[in-house]
Amino acid sequence: MPGARMAGGQPADYTTFLRPDPAHASVVAAVAAFDQKWTGTHLIAGTKEPGGTWPEQAQVPDAMRPSLLATFNSGFKFRDTPGGFYADGRYGKPLKDGMASLVIDKSGVATVALWGRDAHMTPDVAAVRQNLELIVDAGRPVPGLAGNPAGQWGSAKNQFQFTWRSAAGVDAHGRLIYVAGNQLTLTALANALATAGAVRGMELDIHGGMVSANLFRPDIAGSSPTTVLPDMPTAADRYLSADQRDFFAVTARTGAVHAPAAR
Repeated sequence: MPGARMAGGQPADYTTFLRPDPAHASVVAAVAAFDQKWTGTHLIAGTKEPGGTWPEQAQVPDAMRPSLLATFNSGFKFRDTPGGFYADGRYGKPLKDGMASLVIDKSGVATVALWGRDAHMTPDVAAVRQNLELIVDAGRPVPGLAGNPAGQWGSAKNQFQFTWRSAAGVDAHGRLIYVAGNQLTLTALANALATAGAVRGMELDIHGGMVSANLFRPDIAGSSPTTVLPDMPTAADRYLSADQRDFFAVTARTGAVHAPAAR
């Protein structure tokens, strides 16, 4: 389903739903895909993750709000992942080779990469958020997800649960993809990403209250944000006030939003 319309009438984002677990047909995952010709992505630090004081004050800045299309959760707490964080010209935690990474360049284009193979630190990198290892590579779920033999996707206790999970990926056309759903195993999450067209993908945060994704319609005057799934246990305006956790915001590029229409 198309979302916010840009000045030429083209949608900037799309949403759909998948059933990624053949053994549990009632399980539904939501997919949001962002056309990066029209959108830019931003990594915003929280009050506690990754720690320290950051310029956005842990919320969507006022200047971004008129063009805001979406907000969604980032990855695990840093005590639970060896991955790092880079934004606003400095490191919140050192970056590590081999980690799944959501990388944003200075034009706002995001990709999901294996750090040290697909992406490296260059002057064009604006932000990097790492979390565990890739769960989708070359368009397919990576081997070992069902066993997690080396704990590369977190503890067995967490990764084998049927719980709220979220993930991000990038498809062959450069679209940024976000997936979330309840009662998902890690394997089902990877299946959802691959089915949505991701060529590379990474798990983000898990469990109720941590998985949070919200859509905005800056092209419709007076509209209110909505969660990507109606039973998502977080408020749709969560990141409009200071939050403990780091997160991503997706905005329309300058001048791209269609003139707001009355509801």
